[in-house]
Amino acid sequence: MAAMTLCALLAAACGPTSTPVDPPSTVAVPGAPEGPADEPSVDGGDTTAAAPADAPPEPAPATPAPADAAPATPTDGAPPPAATPTADAAPPAPTPIDADGPLASACRPLLQPTIPARVIEVDAQAGAELSGAVLEHLAGQLRQVADTPGGVTVDASGRIDGDVREWTLGDIRAVEAASRSIPQTSDTAVVHVVALRGQPDQSDPGIASSIGIAFGATSFVVFPDRVDDLALLLGGADAILRAVVVHELGHLLCLVNLSYDSEIDHEDPEHPGHSRDDTSVMFHAIETTAIGQLFQGAPPSTFGDADLADLEGLRTGRY
Repeated sequence: MAAMTLCALLAAACGPTSTPVDPPSTVAVPGAPEGPADEPSVDGGDTTAAAPADAPPEPAPATPAPADAAPATPTDGAPPPAATPTADAAPPAPTPIDADGPLASACRPLLQPTIPARVIEVDAQAGAELSGAVLEHLAGQLRQVADTPGGVTVDASGRIDGDVREWTLGDIRAVEAASRSIPQTSDTAVVHVVALRGQPDQSDPGIASSIGIAFGATSFVVFPDRVDDLALLLGGADAILRAVVVHELGHLLCLVNLSYDSEIDHEDPEHPGHSRDDTSVMFHAIETTAIGQLFQGAPPSTFGDADLADLEGLRTGRY
């Protein structure tokens, strides 16, 4: 089912201490752009003619300008030549991430140091808030795999209005876009997490069993209500949510084989975009309610060795 989720999304699309920003306004849940050339000598002899006696003396030849003199300003209306940039000219600022781009389109700037800082922005409905332990685990995993000289911080101050409901993918996209408050800039890349009450649209087989869904360049949603029935079996709600949020982060970071071809054969052919290693957080069941059927105790919540190797390849430009 997770494979269907990922395929549907792809088709639709193609540190330690939080540094809060001013809290955004509460977001309402949406309803369901020089002269002519000398004449040649005709006789082949001396071409220097004698000047008449009463002719005025010829003007002295102009003194040539020194070799290093500045070029004269053109007088024919043409613009002066452009200055040659010096070797130490500042490079252009990097292009900010397009938060509305397709899934996995921002993994390289998220992993590489060109944009120095990362912020994880979290907006939640009342009752769907993610715990500090879950968010710190998410930030820690991003710190581990990304080159972030400016650090990783979390801002969980955002609130979303609305009640428990079923959410279509269109609804999810709309509320995520409306709730963003921290912009993508040349200095800061933002991962946006939306936590909603209820469940995804049960009439959509692509998302019906999902606990989390990565659906954009930098955004994903989680449904904390969906883990309530699994909590006792799998080590508690936080144990499950730690796994789910890191799994969705992995998709934003291009795992597995999203926009690259891994040198390691670890993708599950039956669940594209996922690892076949059930000790990896990128195992397909992690993001769906099938997690309760395939695990006993806390599910894996960290990247596997093959995942880490792929992320290093993306971070260093090998992929």
